[in-house]
Amino acid sequence: MMFRKEAAFNEYFKPIDKEVETIMKAQLDGEEKTMKEMLATMQQRAFIEEIKAERAAKMKRQDTKQNNQDATTSSSNQSDQMR
Repeated sequence: MMFRKEAAFNEYFKPIDKEVETIMKAQLDGEEKTMKEMLATMQQRAFIEEIKAERAAKMKRQDTKQNNQDATTSSSNQSDQMR
Protein backbone atom coordinates (compact mmCIF):
# COMPACT_ATOMS: atom_id res chain seq x y z
CA MET A 1 0.00 0.00 0.00
CA MET A 2 2.79 2.42 0.93
CA PHE A 3 4.59 1.69 -2.32
CA ARG A 4 1.52 2.63 -4.37
CA LYS A 5 1.12 5.95 -2.58
CA GLU A 6 4.79 6.75 -3.09
CA ALA A 7 4.59 5.77 -6.76
CA ALA A 8 1.44 7.86 -7.21
CA PHE A 9 3.13 10.78 -5.46
CA ASN A 10 6.21 10.50 -7.70
CA GLU A 11 4.05 10.17 -10.80
CA TYR A 12 2.03 13.24 -9.82
CA PHE A 13 5.14 15.40 -9.38
CA LYS A 14 7.11 14.01 -12.34
CA PRO A 15 6.08 16.83 -14.77
CA ILE A 16 6.88 19.45 -12.14
CA ASP A 17 10.28 17.84 -11.49
CA LYS A 18 11.03 17.93 -15.23
CA GLU A 19 10.02 21.59 -15.42
CA VAL A 20 12.17 22.46 -12.40
CA GLU A 21 15.09 20.57 -13.93
CA THR A 22 14.70 22.51 -17.18
CA ILE A 23 14.51 25.84 -15.35
CA MET A 24 17.55 25.04 -13.21
CA LYS A 25 19.55 23.97 -16.27
CA ALA A 26 18.65 27.21 -18.06
CA GLN A 27 19.63 29.21 -14.98
CA LEU A 28 22.96 27.40 -14.63
CA ASP A 29 23.66 27.86 -18.34
CA GLY A 30 22.96 31.58 -17.96
CA GLU A 31 25.27 31.83 -14.97
CA GLU A 32 28.00 29.96 -16.85
CA LYS A 33 27.65 32.35 -19.79
CA THR A 34 27.83 35.34 -17.44
CA MET A 35 30.96 33.95 -15.78
CA LYS A 36 32.64 33.41 -19.14
CA GLU A 37 31.77 36.96 -20.21
CA MET A 38 33.12 38.37 -16.94
CA LEU A 39 36.32 36.37 -17.33
CA ALA A 40 36.79 37.62 -20.89
CA THR A 41 36.19 41.20 -19.74
CA MET A 42 38.71 40.82 -16.91
CA GLN A 43 41.29 39.38 -19.30
CA GLN A 44 40.76 42.26 -21.73
CA ARG A 45 41.08 44.77 -18.89
CA ALA A 46 44.29 43.13 -17.67
CA PHE A 47 45.69 43.23 -21.21
CA ILE A 48 44.83 46.92 -21.54
CA GLU A 49 46.44 47.68 -18.17
CA GLU A 50 49.57 45.77 -19.22
CA ILE A 51 49.81 47.78 -22.45
CA LYS A 52 49.35 51.05 -20.52
CA ALA A 53 52.09 50.06 -18.07
CA GLU A 54 54.44 49.16 -20.92
CA ARG A 55 53.77 52.49 -22.63
CA ALA A 56 54.34 54.41 -19.39
CA ALA A 57 57.62 52.56 -18.79
CA LYS A 58 58.72 53.27 -22.36
CA MET A 59 57.87 56.96 -22.01
CA LYS A 60 59.77 57.13 -18.72
CA ARG A 61 62.83 55.50 -20.32
CA GLN A 62 62.65 57.97 -23.20
CA ASP A 63 62.34 60.91 -20.79
CA THR A 64 65.27 59.64 -18.73
CA LYS A 65 67.34 59.16 -21.87
CA GLN A 66 66.44 62.67 -23.09
CA ASN A 67 67.24 64.20 -19.68
CA ASN A 68 70.61 62.42 -19.65
CA GLN A 69 71.35 63.71 -23.16
CA ASP A 70 70.30 67.22 -22.14
CA ALA A 71 72.50 67.07 -19.04
CA THR A 72 75.46 65.82 -21.09
CA THR A 73 74.93 68.55 -23.70
CA SER A 74 74.52 71.20 -21.01
CA SER A 75 77.69 70.25 -19.15
CA SER A 76 79.57 70.02 -22.45
CA ASN A 77 78.41 73.54 -23.37
CA GLN A 78 79.43 74.86 -19.95
CA SER A 79 82.88 73.33 -20.35
CA ASP A 80 83.25 74.93 -23.77
CA GLN A 81 82.21 78.33 -22.40
CA MET A 82 84.75 78.19 -19.58
CA ARG A 83 87.67 77.72 -22.00
